[in-house]
Amino acid sequence: MHSSSTRSRRPTSSGIRYDRTSISSLAFTNLGRQWSDWQTTLRAPLGGQVSNAVSQDQIIAPILDNSRVSFRDRLYNLFTSYSNFSEFGTDSYAFNTPLRNVDSLESIHGVLHGLTGSDGHMTYLDYSAYDPIFWLQ
Repeated sequence: MHSSSTRSRRPTSSGIRYDRTSISSLAFTNLGRQWSDWQTTLRAPLGGQVSNAVSQDQIIAPILDNSRVSFRDRLYNLFTSYSNFSEFGTDSYAFNTPLRNVDSLESIHGVLHGLTGSDGHMTYLDYSAYDPIFWLQ
């Protein structure tokens, strides 16, 4: 993905240094967890959890496109079958209740995070906001 970017260096209280801002990735010094060696946010990291992993942005669009019909059908079902906003909006389920309306907007949202991240930063709730694509949702 090509995008224009601007350079800036701003220390933050978390120790993350934003080297560059762009829509394709965010450069930083340390996020901790398994990505302590990664210097930018990654999507579908080629090489897995290794320091020289690279983002495979080019495979995300086809992955999302392959899920388009499923998303469309799930959204149609939500808009035409649900009358309870809590069931419509959240993925909570109360045990010992009849199974009906087992999908939700939040469930679709979670799948989008998983597919877009594909084991990169967008996949994990605590780190997804570091990926600039997060802010397009």
